[in-house]
Amino acid sequence: MATPLEAKKVLALLSSEESPAAVAARLGVSPEAVDEARYLLEEIRTAAADAILAMPPALAPALLRAAALAGREGLLAEAALSPRREIQKEARRLAHHLRQQGKEIELPRPKTEPAPTPAAPTEPDLPVLLSPIDSEGHRALLWTRPITGRGVEIARLMIDEERVLDFDVWESSRKKLRELVKELTEGRARMRVLPRAEVQRALDRVRHAMETSGGAPAGFATWALAALGAVPPQRPEPIEPVDGGKAPEDPREREALARASDSLFGEPEVGSWIPEENFLRTLALRIDEARTSPLYLPGPEGEVQRREAIWAAVDREADRYFNATRRTLFADRLLEAARLMEVDGRTESARRAAAASARLREGAPLQEIGFGLEFVRRLVRNHPAFRESDTSRLVTPP
Repeated sequence: MATPLEAKKVLALLSSEESPAAVAARLGVSPEAVDEARYLLEEIRTAAADAILAMPPALAPALLRAAALAGREGLLAEAALSPRREIQKEARRLAHHLRQQGKEIELPRPKTEPAPTPAAPTEPDLPVLLSPIDSEGHRALLWTRPITGRGVEIARLMIDEERVLDFDVWESSRKKLRELVKELTEGRARMRVLPRAEVQRALDRVRHAMETSGGAPAGFATWALAALGAVPPQRPEPIEPVDGGKAPEDPREREALARASDSLFGEPEVGSWIPEENFLRTLALRIDEARTSPLYLPGPEGEVQRREAIWAAVDREADRYFNATRRTLFADRLLEAARLMEVDGRTESARRAAAASARLREGAPLQEIGFGLEFVRRLVRNHPAFRESDTSRLVTPP
């Protein structure tokens, strides 16, 4: 059993420069447990009581001592009711020490039967992350959950709308998790920390789709059942803005925002989206057909006719591309992008994305949805057909 002197030695080891492996070997615990204990020690004034009391016997008394000496005497009452004798004894020792310093410390008596271990919180105080959707429709997801006495479990997934493409899971400490989250949430196309329920909804949509299509990586189904529960019977709706980023209810305002949604391609969540290669080949063919037609007038007027005909061909292909299936697909993607913009505080862009999503679902003409036309138009502005100087409205679409 730990004594106050031993607890002091453990605290000295945790505060030392020795490697986690070296400290772990001396204490008979895992390196992950040492990392977790060091993280808790750094955050001792705010660290969760459950996390402190759940540490291995070689570490829990020392952390309890650090917490009590940092002013968290109230933690001793909870420790006194712990089913673990080493924690009870350390609580009594610390209470006696504090009484000698003139503090009034009263500890409850433990019940005859040990108190049950507190249940893990339904919403662990650990971050979960989601990345923007990339040009191929993929996004990364980071899921975390606590492991009693050892730290945290981290799962990294790569998903699209219907599959888990890659899956990896490992144990870590909260300190390493904090460093990982900092790394992943920096940069322009960074991952975002979202409410746990929303990230699970994104993953449950994929799990539901795989119920019929299959194709999950090895070990994923077992992990998901333990970490997330059963697959929902109905496919969840995509995540969406919850506050100021929602599409307005006024139809005229929603229509105006959708018309202005071509600006979304300046946002990192949307800027990389492009059509499939077979569509790009078809688009290039239609541009060449319009460009080489013999029906144009000679001279400058014919050049204007040619460029207008090319823009018309581009818009027709954009309209064909956004069939019913792709309208639903991109409406879902735009809602998810709008939520990430909202989290970042880019409310106006979020509203435009949500409005474009709504108009796609409503079946509005593509000419009324700036996002839909710009999705294709931006790909051809550097085409040789548009290199000549021209001031017509079609060279710089509204």
